[in-house]
Amino acid sequence: MFTLTRILIANMPKILQDMIASIISSEPRFQIVGRLSADSDLISAIQQIGPEVVITRETTKQRGVDNDQGVGAPCSVNVLSINETGREAALYSLTLARASLGELSTSGLISMIDRAAGIL
Repeated sequence: MFTLTRILIANMPKILQDMIASIISSEPRFQIVGRLSADSDLISAIQQIGPEVVITRETTKQRGVDNDQGVGAPCSVNVLSINETGREAALYSLTLARASLGELSTSGLISMIDRAAGIL
């Protein structure tokens, strides 16, 4: 028996989403619970859907380093989120760390999903 890993695919072209979904669907321990376009609210989707893993496109700007520098420095940040009415708030404590995983292959994608889900 295995643990089902719920996966959200977001912020990438449909053709790339389709390729990733095809690979993921071949593994019975993975379930795609959502696919979002670039203009979707990722944070809200994560809160509503509750995936263990989010697969998203990274741009050079998001990476915070250029390709020659490799891994970005870890960063911790607290985010105070206030709702639309201004009457409620939530505090998120986030730790961001980027580890380069190298070139991606079919088996590499499966391994990285397992790693992200804490299975390995």
